[in-house]
Amino acid sequence: MADNRSVFLAPADLAAPKVGTWTLELATNVPILQKAANAETAIQHVPVGLQAVGEQFQGKQVKSIDIFYTIGTAALTSIAWALYKLTLPADGSAPSAAAKAVTSSKTTTAGKALGDHMVRLTLTEPEILDGDNFFNLEVAFEAAATSVVKVYGARINFS
Repeated sequence: MADNRSVFLAPADLAAPKVGTWTLELATNVPILQKAANAETAIQHVPVGLQAVGEQFQGKQVKSIDIFYTIGTAALTSIAWALYKLTLPADGSAPSAAAKAVTSSKTTTAGKALGDHMVRLTLTEPEILDGDNFFNLEVAFEAAATSVVKVYGARINFS
């Protein structure tokens, strides 16, 4: 359940998808990021940093991230998700990324089926969000030739 310790990132707030033809659309007053049907693995990134969620969440623990999407026409071949914590070094070198352990509210079998989905990825150990780190949720949609993917956004939940 969302509360005042959550923030929603709309489709326009998400990183540009990798692979595939994606369009930002408005359907019945709902913004969506839609992937055209094509057999390919399309990667959607959800960046979670202070710029995206607001300074009021600095020092708060990220508890979970929800991703909202619909699969239409044909089920996906597969779906996978991974969460990374990126740390900005003080010396100006490249950031480092570490995979974070998460539990999912849905199996990948259920997540690739036709229909509307909300998948909650809960961090095994909640992590503090500050100016020196950010998170990147990566969702890989492996589409069949006629699969249509619609992403509605993501909700970041803090403890």
